[in-house]
This record gives sequence, C-alpha cells and structure tokens, in this order.
Amino acid sequence: HLKTPLIDAPAAQRDPAVIETVSAMLSDIQSRGMDAVLDYARTLDRYEGGDVELSAEQIASSGDRLPADLRSAIELGSERTLAFAREQRAHLSDFETELVPGLVTGARYVPVSRVGAYLPAGRFPLTASAFMTVGVAKAAGVPTVVACTPPQPDGGANDAVVYAAHLSGVDRVFVLGGVQALAAMAYGLLGDLPVDMLVGAGNAYVAEAKR
Repeated sequence: HLKTPLIDAPAAQRDPAVIETVSAMLSDIQSRGMDAVLDYARTLDRYEGGDVELSAEQIASSGDRLPADLRSAIELGSERTLAFAREQRAHLSDFETELVPGLVTGARYVPVSRVGAYLPAGRFPLTASAFMTVGVAKAAGVPTVVACTPPQPDGGANDAVVYAAHLSGVDRVFVLGGVQALAAMAYGLLGDLPVDMLVGAGNAYVAEAKR
C-alpha cells in the first residue's frame, strides 16, 4: 500500500521567531563551544548531571530496566527494520558501463563516515526513531553513528530510546536535547569530528537547527 499525498495540507511554514532563536543559539554555540551547549542544557532541559555521554555499560544495560513486553516489542521492531534496511542496501547495486569506447560511466554507493541521530524523548518518546536513523545508517555501512536524546525529568536518558539505539548499533549516546544537541554533533563538540549528516525527527526548533 502506498501513501497518498496530502494535497490539501497547508504549505510548510517557517516561524520567524523560531528561525531567530535557533540562529542566535547556533551562533552562540559556534563561538563558545561546549560551554554554550551545557548552558542551554541546564537552562532549557534542566540538566543537572555531570558527563552528558552515557557509558557503554549504561547503554548496554538499558534494556534490563524495561518491562518485558516493551523490551520484546523493541527487539522485534529492531530486527524487522534492520532486516528491511539490509535488503534495501543489497538492492542498491553499483554499476559501470562503457557508453562509447573509452567513456566509462557508472554509480558507486559509498556510505558517509559519520552520522548524528537525534532521538526524541519528550512527552511521547519515539522509540522506533533509532531503528530508522541509527539502524539504517549502520545497515548502509556508516562506521560511526552518534546519537543525542533529551534528558528525562530525573536527569537520565529514556531507557527504551537508548535500548532501541543499542540494538540498532549506536556507537555513542549523549543526553542532550534540542538545538544544542544538533549543534554539538554538527560542530564536532562531542570529542569527535563533525558529523557528515544529521537525521531524526523533532520539534520546530530541532527541524530548523537541522536545516
């Protein structure tokens, strides 16, 4: 079944106030670096923790804190999404052809080196977001995929979101939300090089930051 276009849907609007706010934040983060990122994390997300990066053990053990039925659903979703992504990649075939003698043309699929995934976890955490961002990137052959997800009221990450990212093959996870998360990945402020591509859903501020 194919989706039908929403021909009666209103045209996408970019709110000038959102643009102004995001532009100011990006400029501030670009000039002040991680200090600005942490300032926004404390102000906007009320983050009071220390290191914003989750350890490998915290990522791997995230599923242990989930109800059994939720854990099983996440595992099934990850398995099926990754299986489809691998099939999809297998059908993107490189080719080369000599159009005329001496003129060789073709196409070769080469994954980017680094991808940054934003994993929403607000009032309604998008648990499956990791399957379609982290998992698809890994199936494509991207060597390094980092993810950011906003802190919960207790200051930690959402375990269901982190477990979905873990099953999808994420390399690093940071407890950062919003514009500051996108900027940190894009500007290479997380102890790594800047990412080549940003993916993931989010609110109007996140969408503007991605743009």
